[in-house]
Amino acid sequence: MSCSATKKARKTEGNHANQGVKEENLKFRNSEEEWPFHAICQELAMRLLHPKSEIRHGSAIGLREILRCHGNTAGMTSSHVSAEDNRVWMEDCVTRILCVFVLDRFGDYILDKVIAPIRENCAQVLGVTLRYLHKDIALEVLQVLFVLQRRPEWEVRHSGFLGMKYFIAMRPDVVSVHHEKVLESCFIG
Repeated sequence: MSCSATKKARKTEGNHANQGVKEENLKFRNSEEEWPFHAICQELAMRLLHPKSEIRHGSAIGLREILRCHGNTAGMTSSHVSAEDNRVWMEDCVTRILCVFVLDRFGDYILDKVIAPIRENCAQVLGVTLRYLHKDIALEVLQVLFVLQRRPEWEVRHSGFLGMKYFIAMRPDVVSVHHEKVLESCFIG
């Protein structure tokens, strides 16, 4: 569901699928309240490292969709709206995604092809979070992706290339400065 569709769904209270969802439930109710999506996003972030692949996959999809629309306010509270809170929350999320890149070995084989839905969705979450990261942190993520691409395990190398695909799409400012190393790493694969 797109961001505009989400907003439209909130406005249409007559739709039975949206009964009980009111606009005031989606806003901060008092000055001490956390980001409205804090609890669900914390749970989804924790489940990125769950042993069951279905749970990791669903968590990545959920995080991607929430952060796509509401990532600019992630981790903030109504009483303390700060870019620092957002930065800390996003860095934690990126750290978990990089852990999934290193640890996930699930591959679904179809004929002579393999798909890696968990790594692909985590790479998409990485792409969404990269929009909100400072250039220095994005550069550190790029360095980690370079390391992943040189690992002997094919799943980890694959994760590095998936992450690089979304990195290039979302952070051309960093890629333009390090274009030679990015091109070299892409030709390795």
